[in-house]
Amino acid sequence: EKASSLFDDPENNEVFAFFEESAKNSAEKKWELVRQAEISLGGCDFTVSYQPKVALNDKRIIGAEAFVNWHHPKLGLLYPSMFLSDLDEYHFAHKLDTFVFENICNRQTEWKNAGLASCPVSMNISLDTVKKPGFAKSFAFFATNSPRFSPRDSYSAALTKYLNRLPVLIAKPHRLS
Repeated sequence: EKASSLFDDPENNEVFAFFEESAKNSAEKKWELVRQAEISLGGCDFTVSYQPKVALNDKRIIGAEAFVNWHHPKLGLLYPSMFLSDLDEYHFAHKLDTFVFENICNRQTEWKNAGLASCPVSMNISLDTVKKPGFAKSFAFFATNSPRFSPRDSYSAALTKYLNRLPVLIAKPHRLS
């Protein structure tokens, strides 16, 4: 929602803006949500959960998808659909993406140390994150420096492959090299 409605009159070279109280209130609520998200990220109110991916033919677990929930101090448990679009609108999603990715790398290390088999984990990444300068290098650096991964096992190959498909979406795709 926008705080005002615009009317453009090109013939008279004029633009008119109309104030809407409901839009102002909505924007204030969203901004408060982002402010609280910043506090919550530092206070461990976000948790990453893993949903298994199962092969239908033999019911084996073949991977997992990571997603983030928010244990909001006032609103209680919030699922991604309840807050991600607002956080993305205010350019906060990249902080959550980084948090989730680091959690995946750390969890893989924990699983390895516990003697469990490795499992591919996928996550959704905001377009805002992908467009951020240094995105691929920072994610690849964390993955390759995580105790769980050697350079050949890292996410860097997947990131490079993924980023090479984005020229339509991003004018300057970020590369690892």
